[in-house]
Formats: sequence, C-alpha cells, structure tokens
Amino acid sequence: MTFKPTNVVKLLFSRFILSGVLFGVLGLTSCQSDQILRKEKETITPIADLNLLSAEVKSVYVQGNVGDRAPLLDRVAYQLQDETGQVWVITGNAPPESGQTVTIQAKIRTKSIELQQQQISEEVYLQELKQLP
Repeated sequence: MTFKPTNVVKLLFSRFILSGVLFGVLGLTSCQSDQILRKEKETITPIADLNLLSAEVKSVYVQGNVGDRAPLLDRVAYQLQDETGQVWVITGNAPPESGQTVTIQAKIRTKSIELQQQQISEEVYLQELKQLP
C-alpha cells in the first residue's frame, strides 16, 4: 500500500466519526435518567387536584413539604403539603424528615368515613411507591 494523503485523511475522518458516535451514545445513555427525572417533575400533580382524579390512576407525582408524621403498626404516615392543600402519605420506608421538601410517586387511595351506616365523606390519601431524588 502506498502512502497517499487522501488515505490518511480518510482514516482520520473515519476515526473522528467513530469517536463522535461513541461519545454521542455515551452521552445519551448518561442523560437518560436525567430526562426521566425531568419528565416526572414536569407532571407534578397539585395536591388539591388529587380529589378530582380517580383511584384507578396508576400513579401520580406529588411534591411538597413534609409536616406531621405518625407511626402506624408496620408503616409510617406523613403529611405532605403544597400551596394547594395537604394530604397524608402512607409508606413502608423510612419517612422523610419534617420540613423537608420531597417529590414522590404514589398511588391514590380513598377511605370512606361512615356515621350510622351512612357515608359522610371520602378521604383521599396516598400510598408512597417511591421517593425521587
């Protein structure tokens, strides 16, 4: 094989393209979790809107400040508050500290309150699925 400047240029160009593709793939891979987190945060549901959603909704993302906490038998409940309202969250994990701002993925649950066998209200609460960083 004879030395030609065009062969050197082709070789360098092909390596340049290959390295660009590799960096692009690595960059997309590392950004994937950030994009997922960003998408989750874009769909934050205001606490006041939880009453409007059906319990059939698979999950919602809610963000707020942690208020009171209460131990249960094998779980913990904590109150989550945003500028639109407040809701109780039930978790099997360690609860966040009071005063901390958290974003969670949760399942909407409801509990009927009855008096003399008549439903007087239906309370909404959340079952925490996971806390987001």
